[in-house]
Amino acid sequence: MIMFNVFTGMATILAISILQIPDLELLHIADALDWVFMLLPNYDLGIGISQMAANVQLQNLCPVYLGIVPGLCDNDPDNNCCLNCN
Repeated sequence: MIMFNVFTGMATILAISILQIPDLELLHIADALDWVFMLLPNYDLGIGISQMAANVQLQNLCPVYLGIVPGLCDNDPDNNCCLNCN
């Protein structure tokens, strides 16, 4: 049971993370597997925690990026930093 939980939790998250690397051009496979893996509660919990951590990092880094790169929001108003910090 422990091995099943480790496999369904960590291995599925790791597989999706690797497949979502833009250089590999396997995003369509990652999207399909994401839907399949949503049936596993361990995967949902892990992805949820991962996305919350990414949001916290974005909130912490946006003011830094806006201070370093002047005019960042002028060129790209759809930038996530511009949407969250203005």
